[in-house]
Amino acid sequence: MNEVRPVNTSHALLHAVLESVPIIIFAIDRDGRLLLLEGRGLAELNIDPLHYLGQHATVWLSGMPDALHYLTHALRGEPATFATLIQGKPYEMRFTPIRDQATGAFMQIGGVATSIAKLKIAEETLRLRDKAIEASDYGITIADTRKPDMPLIYINHGFEVITGYSATEALGQNCRFCRARTGTSPNWIACERPCGKAQNARWSCVTIAKTARCSTTSCMSRPLWGMAARSRISWACNVM
Repeated sequence: MNEVRPVNTSHALLHAVLESVPIIIFAIDRDGRLLLLEGRGLAELNIDPLHYLGQHATVWLSGMPDALHYLTHALRGEPATFATLIQGKPYEMRFTPIRDQATGAFMQIGGVATSIAKLKIAEETLRLRDKAIEASDYGITIADTRKPDMPLIYINHGFEVITGYSATEALGQNCRFCRARTGTSPNWIACERPCGKAQNARWSCVTIAKTARCSTTSCMSRPLWGMAARSRISWACNVM
């Protein structure tokens, strides 16, 4: 009884995961018959697994042309990972060949389908945000604080217009390259000081455009934080 208990516990844990996480797991034998179809994702899609179990997997995958394409490769023992739509909702599907441990012969396909709807929404949000940043009249830069001298790793079109420097010329340099070196003037010191502190800052400084035209610009910076140990990974700076 003591040897059986861990197995039962593992099965209970697996069942709990399948009931809690919006995924679909499945198994297909080498003849293409669907042997297993489980997971909370089925309930969210109103899919009854009993309708498909024992039938050829193409019956379940009939509305997913890309999945049908990769199934033919998987039935030859080839792994595949791809994005597909299940009832119009985006999923990532993975086919993994399962082989006999002794002979290495292909036996069946193990598979999992994971909802990527939230990922797609996040990607679209970032895409729209990137378009807004690129369209801004303000100069926006991002510097990597993890590298020596905090080089610029991103500039938008507004920065190129304000300073006259292209991304090719600016990226990899510290943002001071386009600031007027006025010795110990308050403006020059003000430009340097915020970069050493993990806090939002606003200041004015004298910048020199590529045309050698000097101008006073208002700058605002804020730290960008990484998830690991809340480490500051970069600075975002607006030049107005």
